[in-house]
Amino acid sequence: MRIGVPLDLPDADTDRAWLCETLTEVATLTRTHLPRKARAYPSEALADEVMGLRSALLDATGE
Repeated sequence: MRIGVPLDLPDADTDRAWLCETLTEVATLTRTHLPRKARAYPSEALADEVMGLRSALLDATGE
């Protein structure tokens, strides 16, 4: 899977919205894919950190 930043994001608000949506997808992938590939890896903890980044981004924008 490859996630790339769309080139047509017109402003910072749209950038943030895209990033928040993408971080949610990354957390889901972390929870579902990593346990199959690396059983000893703390996938749930990493996914929680990703969602923490998303929350911090939303808090910084006042949403």
